[in-house]
Amino acid sequence: MTITSINGPAKIELFETGTWSLQVKNMGSQIQDEFSVKLFDIMTGDEIGSIENPGSVSPQESVTFNFDWSSAAAYNTAFYGVVISEGDQFESNNASKSRFVRIEPDIEYSIFVWDNDNGILTIVDPEKGDQIEPSKGLTMALEEAGLAYYSGTSLPENLYDYDMIFSTMGCYCVD
Repeated sequence: MTITSINGPAKIELFETGTWSLQVKNMGSQIQDEFSVKLFDIMTGDEIGSIENPGSVSPQESVTFNFDWSSAAAYNTAFYGVVISEGDQFESNNASKSRFVRIEPDIEYSIFVWDNDNGILTIVDPEKGDQIEPSKGLTMALEEAGLAYYSGTSLPENLYDYDMIFSTMGCYCVD
């Protein structure tokens, strides 16, 4: 048994219920009918939910399990899933990758990203392994977190319009 994917919202509001899905695949050659699927919060260590003995899964069959959750506190975390089956001969594939989750605070804020990195590719994209600009890496992280932002290659006249300003300075060469 292995978890092949975890899906769900990257951002939810306080008290909003989100649904995260774990896709579990039976990689073996026998029907599996005694196992459990669990979803955990990395930040708190809490178990979000658990499904015990959900039914039979045939060899090479994939099944999706959904977990609903809401939070009364605003914070950033990540969720991951675990599938547990008695007599599992290959336990190293029982946990999923983590999925970032931001529980939005009940406040308004504005973000500006100042792209001042000279277009030089100095950051490695962790997903693809390509070299990217620092500003691109920063905006990708903000987008993954579901955060709205403004960006530009020059600073706005009035910085007081923004609650957060991120700046990439790049590498400058003097002739």
